[in-house]
Amino acid sequence: MKIWKILLPCSIALVVICIVCIIVFTQGASVNMDDEKAETTAADNNVIVSVEKANTNNTKTNEQTKQTVEKNKPDESKKKEEEEKKKEEERKKAEEQKRIAEERKKRDAVIFNSDHMVEDDWFDDVLFVGDSVTSALAAYSEDYERFGNAEFLCIPSLGYNSSLWDLQDPNNVHPLWKGKKVTVDMGVKLSKKHKIFIMFGMNDVGTWGVDQSIESMKELTDRIIEKSPDVELYIQGGTPMLKSVEKSNLNNLLMTQFNEGLKSVCQERGYHFIDITPAVCDEEGALIADYCMDPDDMGMHLNYDGCERWVKYLMAHVLDDGDPTPYTPETFGNGDEEYYIFIDETQESSEEEPSEDVDSSSDENNDDESSDQDDEYYDYDDDYNDENYDDDDEDYYGDDYY
Repeated sequence: MKIWKILLPCSIALVVICIVCIIVFTQGASVNMDDEKAETTAADNNVIVSVEKANTNNTKTNEQTKQTVEKNKPDESKKKEEEEKKKEEERKKAEEQKRIAEERKKRDAVIFNSDHMVEDDWFDDVLFVGDSVTSALAAYSEDYERFGNAEFLCIPSLGYNSSLWDLQDPNNVHPLWKGKKVTVDMGVKLSKKHKIFIMFGMNDVGTWGVDQSIESMKELTDRIIEKSPDVELYIQGGTPMLKSVEKSNLNNLLMTQFNEGLKSVCQERGYHFIDITPAVCDEEGALIADYCMDPDDMGMHLNYDGCERWVKYLMAHVLDDGDPTPYTPETFGNGDEEYYIFIDETQESSEEEPSEDVDSSSDENNDDESSDQDDEYYDYDDDYNDENYDDDDEDYYGDDYY
């Protein structure tokens, strides 16, 4: 009985303790589960927020991309209109190029065909005088064996004005003949050629102007005729230049005025005038780029294609009784062949000045005597050397001759 009384309270206490432990343990586990659940919920919420934020950003990015695409996307009708406009421009450009090609073909058919086309040997008795433009012709002639036995007296920077400078002038730009510097008039005499082709202009008009250059042309030809009265002068007009290089003091309009002035002088004096502009110019009177040697520089020197047309033009027109009317934009390239009709003006000129012909023929013996006398001082032959050169005549050479 006593044992029971002792065991019973102990058992009850033990049960109570067990119950308490169970309760405590259960509550602790519940708290841990709640914490874990809370942590999981928070993490899930963060993920959800992040996902929602990412979705929002993606939505904004997609919207911006869509707006950009829509903004940059050309209107289909506008795009089609632009394409049609471009095709129309290309069509018009092709038609214009075709028209120009046809007009140039018509022009070439006229200016490069003649009933009295000469051969290369016609130029055996020709001396070409000029600047760097003529120098290109000399190179072409040598490389392609044109113009027979023609000779060239040319040097860069030469012109009608500088041809009049003294040999003693330290700035002179006179050409060489047989290795010696000579003035143009003396070079003509020493060449013993009778057909003298002169082309200057580019080094004259830009510096001296049209009027002064025309006056210098008159003086130079006077000097040539004085020393070589039996020569036949062929004055070539200055060539055109690219439109892109035109300047206020040197342009195609001024060159046209210069050429017209040259032609007028030739008509008055009975010289031949040949303007090669129609052979190398476009519809505006400018040099065609395909014939230009230096399109990115001076834009006025002919390449070999241009020189070929120059040669053909001379061969077709050196025997013309008159000259083609000067170039004007209104009459160029319109298919009107009147622009290319050659006008015989030499007969009218000779009727106005009959006394000139009579005087020249009456003085024939005197000219021969003068020529023989000059040859005593300038006994030049093809094998030039210093022994047959007399430096006493300072009128032409001076003490500083070299």
